[in-house]
Amino acid sequence: MKYKEKTMEQLIRELEDFQSKFQKQREFFDTVIESFPYPFYIINVRDYSIVIANSAVFDGTDREGLSCYELTHKNGKPCDDKKYICPIKRIIKTKKPIIVEHQHYDKDGNRRYYEVHGYPIFDENDNVTQMIEYALDITDRKEAEKAIKEYTRELEDANHLKDIFMDIMQHDLLNPIGIARGYIHIMLDDERDPNKNAYLECIKENLSKAEDMIKNATKLSKLECSESIELEELDLKEIIRGVVNNFKPIADEAEMKIENNITHSITIKANAIIEEAFSNLISNAIKYAPEGERIVIEGEEKDNFWRIKIIDFGDGIADENKKRIFDRFKRKAKRGVKGTGLGLAIAKRIIELHKGRIWIEDNPKNGAVFIVEIPKFHQNMSCRDFTLL
Repeated sequence: MKYKEKTMEQLIRELEDFQSKFQKQREFFDTVIESFPYPFYIINVRDYSIVIANSAVFDGTDREGLSCYELTHKNGKPCDDKKYICPIKRIIKTKKPIIVEHQHYDKDGNRRYYEVHGYPIFDENDNVTQMIEYALDITDRKEAEKAIKEYTRELEDANHLKDIFMDIMQHDLLNPIGIARGYIHIMLDDERDPNKNAYLECIKENLSKAEDMIKNATKLSKLECSESIELEELDLKEIIRGVVNNFKPIADEAEMKIENNITHSITIKANAIIEEAFSNLISNAIKYAPEGERIVIEGEEKDNFWRIKIIDFGDGIADENKKRIFDRFKRKAKRGVKGTGLGLAIAKRIIELHKGRIWIEDNPKNGAVFIVEIPKFHQNMSCRDFTLL
C-alpha cells in the first residue's frame, strides 16, 4: 500500500510499531553496555562529549555536557599526546581502532591504570563522527610488573654484591692459604721425624682441600647467578678427548682404564666451560670406582640432542641419593676420597645453562651411569658422525 493511500489510523499504528521496536532495541543496547563490568561509552569526536555511558563510568551524577577528558583525567582540555596519547585524535587521523594505556580516575575518584580500546564510528561520507571506547582496569597487572622489575633490580644488585663478596673472600682466603702451604713445603723438606712429617702432610692436604673448596664455591656462586652464557660452535668429541687425556696420569696411578668410545665429531652450540662439567663427571667416576676397574664413555644420537654416558663399575648410588647427589656439599661418603662435594653441583649447573639435563641410572654390571643430554647444534646432523650404542 502506498504512503498516500494509507489512512491516518494505519500511519499512527506503524509509527507506534516503529517506536516500540526502537525502544526495544534501545533497551537491548542499554542492557548490553550495562552488562559490561568495565567503563564503556560513546564519545562525540567533535567536542569530546560523552553521548552514552554505562554505570561503570558514572556514579549516578549528572553527566550532561561532560567531556571524556574532564571525566577520566580531571583536565580542562584534551590530552596533548605527550603524556597520554589521545585515542580520538589518532582515530580521526588514521580511521583505525587503537589501544593505548592511560591513567584514569575511576567513578570513585581513584587513579588507576587502564588499557583503553577505541573504535571509530563513521557517517555516510566515511568521516569519523563518534568513537566507541571501553577501558580495562590493568592496575593489578601494572603493579605486579613494577614489583617484578623492582625485585629483579634488587636481585641483580644482590647478585652483584654476592659476586664482589665471593671475589674478596676468594682473594683474602687464598692468599694466607698459599702462604701456609709454602711454609709447609719448607718444613717438609727439613723435617726428618716421620710422625711430624705425617702431621705436616695432613695439614698440606687439608689446605689443598680448603683451597679447592673456596675456588669451587666461588665458581658455583657465579654459575648460579648466571641466566645465560655465550655459545659458539664446538666439537664435544674433542672436549671429552682432552678431558680424558688430562686424567690419564691419575687413572694410570689407580691402574684404571678410561675407555672413550666417542670417535667422531659431535657439533654443538656450547661455551668452553662445558669442559669442566665433563671433567667433574669423569673425576667423580675415578674417585668412586675401585682400583683396577674401568670407566666407559659412550654416546648416542637422539632426535634433537646428543646423549653422553659416563659409566663406572663402583658400588653404585642408592635411588634416594640419585637426585640429591647433585646438591652442593652432598656426595657419597668414601674413605680416602678427596673433594669438596661441589663438583657435581657445578656440572649440573653448567649443563642446565646449555639447556641440557643430567641424571643418574644404575649400571646393570654394578656401578652408576651419569647421563648428559645436550641439544644439537642443528636438527639435520648426520647419524654417521656419531658412534651409536
